Amino acid sequence: MIRWIEDWFKGRTTLVVVNGAHSRSFPVSSCVPQGSVFGPLLFLTYIDDLAKCVKFSECRLYADDSLLCYNKSSQGPDNLQENVSSMQQWALAWGIYFYVKKCARMYIGITHVFLLNEEIPKCDELKYLGVYIQNDLKWHKQIVHATEKGNKVLGILKRCLNEASPLTKMIAFNTTARPILEYATPVWSPYLKCHIEDLDRVHRKSIRKRFPLNKYDSVTATMNANNINNLFDRRNRTDTKFLRKIEFGDYNLKLNDYITYNHHDFNTRGKTINPHYNTTQFQNCYFNRMRTQVKVFFRVIMLVV
Repeated sequence: MIRWIEDWFKGRTTLVVVNGAHSRSFPVSSCVPQGSVFGPLLFLTYIDDLAKCVKFSECRLYADDSLLCYNKSSQGPDNLQENVSSMQQWALAWGIYFYVKKCARMYIGITHVFLLNEEIPKCDELKYLGVYIQNDLKWHKQIVHATEKGNKVLGILKRCLNEASPLTKMIAFNTTARPILEYATPVWSPYLKCHIEDLDRVHRKSIRKRFPLNKYDSVTATMNANNINNLFDRRNRTDTKFLRKIEFGDYNLKLNDYITYNHHDFNTRGKTINPHYNTTQFQNCYFNRMRTQVKVFFRVIMLVV
């Protein structure tokens, strides 16, 4: 098996073709054949021990993306630099190269960080696993991205399915445009009225394209008649499903890390579930807005016991 894998990788070359003109062929020193099934598995196996060299930060790996989560309140900035330097040593030992200009650091109030003697560029926002995260912990960039991309997909559907039936248009929207508007909403669910309206505007536009509505026809009445939920209700349902999965152990998250439950006071309003934060940046985060449902869940568990 090892010899077969070695033969699969050895002797690979590549070249660049532009407008019919091609460069000379040159050998590839390291690679995972694109489009293969076995290639990604070998790559993940190869980098599996990367997280073990990180001691003072939480390291998360997803395909070829690596993320260091750093808590400045409990750890000094030197520890973060030490973790990055450890990753650099691991990369040099195993023939992996980090492209510094594609790396990014986002922080509030810590020192500079270097990789391969180059300072990792600072950014006010970064895209991680399809979600735009801002250093002020707001979600304007993510919502702008979702609405713009959703509108582009609606334009494509209009051109391609202009003569299609409402059912076909509905299936196309549900499988292409709506997932863009709902991807990872437990993380970035909008709380500002303007952001909620921006997302709803894309959804309501799809309803008008799906059904033969006149300019002044009610979109809300059409949605009610066809049992179509608005995005706000769908986000609440997604939040509830995500909470249930956490509560029953489907995800590696512990509620006690984010909230504290008061077992002795069932009558004190607003104090039965105490979040572990009180700053304005977190007042609309997932666990804070789900406090009521967490409270109900805990009471049900206690009654069952």
